[in-house]
Amino acid sequence: MTLTPDDCDRITAELEKSNAEMKRRYWMPILISDLEERARRVQDSLSSVMSVSGSIEAQKQAAIDIIVQGQTSGIDEIEIQMSQKAGLSLGSNVYGIPIEATVGGSGNMIIRVKYKR
Repeated sequence: MTLTPDDCDRITAELEKSNAEMKRRYWMPILISDLEERARRVQDSLSSVMSVSGSIEAQKQAAIDIIVQGQTSGIDEIEIQMSQKAGLSLGSNVYGIPIEATVGGSGNMIIRVKYKR
């Protein structure tokens, strides 16, 4: 059997159509699943960043409790150090240059209390 140029064009078109169908049926669900997983991870990270305010509130309450306990215990002075770091850190390498970015905030606080006696 001899193939003509038209036969070659028809076979090539059928192979391309078959290849496109395979990509659509096989690869698209995998890619969509991967994107959904990445989106879920980003959402979880952002949710944890947003819940930091509860952590800060808990630190504030702990500091108040320590200050009150210091006064009732009769000590002269107290120093409380607190730190908070929250956010989403991302790192990448662009053209051989390492790049890091953090979205969120961090801070340190020192509270010194001298009780009057």
